[in-house]
Amino acid sequence: MLYAAKTYDKMVPRNLIYSRKVVTLPSPEFFVFYEGLPLELAIDEAIRFCTEEGILTTFLSDHEGEMRGMLFRYLNDDEFRKVYTECGYYEGHEDGLKEGLEQGLEQGLEQSRQKLLEAAVKLKAKGFSAAEICDLTGLSEDEFTAL
Repeated sequence: MLYAAKTYDKMVPRNLIYSRKVVTLPSPEFFVFYEGLPLELAIDEAIRFCTEEGILTTFLSDHEGEMRGMLFRYLNDDEFRKVYTECGYYEGHEDGLKEGLEQGLEQGLEQSRQKLLEAAVKLKAKGFSAAEICDLTGLSEDEFTAL
């Protein structure tokens, strides 16, 4: 994407960048060429494929060195692994945090319910009526009678 942006930047005349005039640009074509191969081999394979298929032949003959340099500058194997690993870590961290919060909330609600039931039992032992206990604890009559 960075290369496409730089290429478009070269195609638009400076005096038209902020004008209201519509500047027609060609639609970009993107190719996936990195699928786990060592990066240099992937670049060689992409160039070979494009040359054999007649894709971007003029461009590649004029800018092959520039393209190789750009690809190595913006992405190398170590950087790719680092970014990929960090993304996985943060996605996993967010999922774990969400799951942990949900479990914590469920446990907290269950503990609160247990405390209410214990309080209701103590109130019942002290002679409070069912209506008073339900009013004080927020338990339903069915929950109270199940004690």
